[in-house]
Amino acid sequence: MNRVFSRLTNLKKLNSFNPKLKSFLLLIVISTIANHLAQSENFPFHSYYSFPYVSIIVSTIIGITVLAIAKYNFIFFEKNYFHKEITVKTLTYFLASTLLYISLAYLPIYWIVVSLRDGDFELYYFSTGLSITLLLSGLAIIFMFAEAIYKLHKLETIHGTLNFKKAGETCLIKLNEIALLYSENKIVYIVNTDGKIITTDFTLNSANEQLNNHSFFRANRQTILHFNSIEKLKPVENGKLSVLLKSSIIDGENREIMISRYKKKDFENWFHNKL
Repeated sequence: MNRVFSRLTNLKKLNSFNPKLKSFLLLIVISTIANHLAQSENFPFHSYYSFPYVSIIVSTIIGITVLAIAKYNFIFFEKNYFHKEITVKTLTYFLASTLLYISLAYLPIYWIVVSLRDGDFELYYFSTGLSITLLLSGLAIIFMFAEAIYKLHKLETIHGTLNFKKAGETCLIKLNEIALLYSENKIVYIVNTDGKIITTDFTLNSANEQLNNHSFFRANRQTILHFNSIEKLKPVENGKLSVLLKSSIIDGENREIMISRYKKKDFENWFHNKL
């Protein structure tokens, strides 16, 4: 049994590593192809062909830098802007700021490469290299985050809606009007931000599939919380976490939701990303 568990653990580690490994290998392949097409002497059948290993290494380093900058800048915008609204303005700021950081990072990398080759700074090659880098970076950023931005926009708390059944009829409610959902005696209730309780005909699992993890958290089997419904957190015994809801939404004993010690870390990460 321990051996099986060990194999499963190793398999999970391998699966979590694979995406990074695949990205790295893809980056090397793209760098190799791009550098072979960049100059005529790099063509495989050229009479003076030489493998452009230095250029490939530099391109790979630039690619890793670009991916890191884009990733962390997206996390920053997701935390500070995208959770409020996703507009052309915020998307433009995200893309422009990411390309600006890439430009600032490109300059020292170019200087280091020129110094190692004992060459001189040439504005033409610098400008050409930077322009190509920014063009490819812009395309890469679009492909990298298009799906994530689409999901945030589709399920955005300002525009998103939840479909649910009530007395055989299909009803809609805006996500920003939902404080929490809870299940009691196999019936799921929606609590509005004004404290109004709505009875539904669906299950909590089906409701959870329509909600975005950015704004909602499955606290336990009976409860799904919206970020704006939370008033404060308090650690309690056995590593659990007590979540106190706003009194304007729910008053009395039902204001407290318990988070198990198994979900505590995930909940804290989710909650603090909103601060």
